[in-house]
This record gives sequence, structure tokens and C-alpha cells, in this order.
Amino acid sequence: MLVMPITLQDVAKLAGVSVGTASQALNNNPKVTEETRSRVLDAARTLGYVLKERREHAVQRMPTISVIGVLCKHDVGEPALANPFYSHIISGIETECRKLGIGLMVSSIEVNPENRPVEWPAMLDNQMVNGLIFLGTQLEAAAYAAKQKLNLPTILVDSYAPSLPFDSILTDNVQGVELALNHLLSLGHRRIALLGSQESCPPSILERRKTYMRVMGEHGLFDARYVANSKLSRAEVYREALVLLKQHPEITALFACNDDTAAGAMAAAQELGLNVPHDVSVVGFDNIALAGELSPPLTTIHVHKNWMGILGVRLLLERAAHPEKPKSTTLVSTQLVIRESTAPLRH
Repeated sequence: MLVMPITLQDVAKLAGVSVGTASQALNNNPKVTEETRSRVLDAARTLGYVLKERREHAVQRMPTISVIGVLCKHDVGEPALANPFYSHIISGIETECRKLGIGLMVSSIEVNPENRPVEWPAMLDNQMVNGLIFLGTQLEAAAYAAKQKLNLPTILVDSYAPSLPFDSILTDNVQGVELALNHLLSLGHRRIALLGSQESCPPSILERRKTYMRVMGEHGLFDARYVANSKLSRAEVYREALVLLKQHPEITALFACNDDTAAGAMAAAQELGLNVPHDVSVVGFDNIALAGELSPPLTTIHVHKNWMGILGVRLLLERAAHPEKPKSTTLVSTQLVIRESTAPLRH
């Protein structure tokens, strides 16, 4: 019979408290009352939690972190935790935390136009966590402010901070764009448009934009007229694609900076009576569930989102165990997923 390891969640449930409170009690946080601490310690002893920690996980788990806090950015007025890309990363974080018996708390962090926190979630104000993962682009200022406030081990996932002392987990955007464009080029396409980016877009999207320009330039095919400037928005890309395809009917392929904007580009082509892929091929990026649900199903670049979460937990534990270690950046490779939205150029 398979016996599952006892987790902090199990201790919290038996004690009738939150995961954060259980962590605080086990780490002797003075904010926890004696009555609550006693209940948590009794539950831990009953379940064999502390003993198990020492016996089985002392090396691999690096028990300096018992509860990880994950903070996802959302802009003022926008819905929180609505991005399907990040939900897969959180799933990976949750899988690894459960495997290692680490508690997990997830919250959104609302930021203003300068990407600074409007207010901190309760998990930080109440010191419920002892390690942080910031998830999402342009969160460097918030991560730095949290580090100043709490001085906890902190890493970034899907975010860049070249001037700050944070480890990062990133998608290999350069490799992904090269895979997408080489696929289209191998099918004979030469007039390939770019959709879903602008000069002021998030760093990961800007990297995709710059790689598109470089690759097309290396093949002597770059044409600035084929670059549509817009936010990473399905509605905006739909409008831009309508204009672009009307003005330049010679375009035979569209590369969008993510799957959501690819859906907008595909809808625009179909609105104009173009057949995807026979008249125009479309490629996206990220491989979220939407990609397989479009008609036709979308050729895209698969990002190992679940693994980004798993690796994020491992990197955070390593940082906690070795705070003096030089910061590192981990690039997670991508894969081309060929579906039915691309086809050879028709002469």
C-alpha cells in the first residue's frame, strides 16, 4: 500500500488552523498564542510530521522554508489570477510543494502603472510565509520592495531583473521564435508578419519581437511594414491584423507573440474570407489550452509551464540553503507543436 508523506497541510487541518498559522507555530513565531502553538505541536507529534522531516527530508527538502508564498501580478482594475499561462506554472509549484511537504499560499498583488504594489497581501503583512516566488513580468520593483520589507529568500519566475540580486526562471524566447519562423520558412513562406507586440511591451514579448526582426533580417526578409504594433491583446491584434492583411494581401503567414493574440489574428483572416492555413498560415506561442480548441487547431510553441513552477520551487530552496550563492538565470527550452493552422505556401 502506498503511504503518502505527511504535509504541513495535514498538520494544519488536524489542528484546525491555516497553513500559515501552522508554519508560524512550528517556527516559534511570537505572534502565535500559546494555545494555538500547543495545538499545532500536538497535531505535528500525532502525525509524526517533525520526526518525518528530520528523518527523510533533511537533505533534499532544505527545511529552512516551510511555507512558500506565490505572488502574481495584476494591474489596477484587472481581474486577478486570470492568466491561463500562469495557472499552469502555479500547478507545477503546487505539485513540487506537495511532493516535499511544503505549505503553499497564492495571492495576487495589485500594482500601479509604475508596477509598484498598491498594497501587500495579508500573507506578507502577517509573516505567514518564509520564501517568496514572484510570478509574472515586470515585478522586479515589487520583489525588491518585498525583499526590503521582509528579507526572505526570493526568486522570479517569468520575470527579468538583471540589476537586482534575484534568481530567475525564464522561457527561452529566442529558441521559441527561431523554431516558429524556421517552421514557416521551411514551408516556403517569405512574407511573414508579426503581431502582438510594441516597443513598450513586457521584456519577454520584446525579446520575441527582437528575435523575429533578427531572424527575418538574417534571411534578407525583414520588412517593417509587416510589423503590427499593438498591446498583447486579442482584440487589438484582431483590429491590427484586419488592417495589415487588407493593406498587404501578399502576406502569407502570421506569427503572433502568444496564443491569445494568434486567435485574434486567425479570426481577422477568416473575417476577410481567407482560409487558414491554405491562404495564410498562423503560428502562436505558449501552447495554452486555447491553442488546441481553435478552428483550425493552432500551430504554436510549447512552453514547459509546469516545469517552470517545479524548477522555481527547487531554485528557491537552493537559494534559502545557500544565500551566498551567485544569482542564476535558468532558461527553459521550448518545443514546436505542429497542428493544422500552418501549411506549405501555395504558388
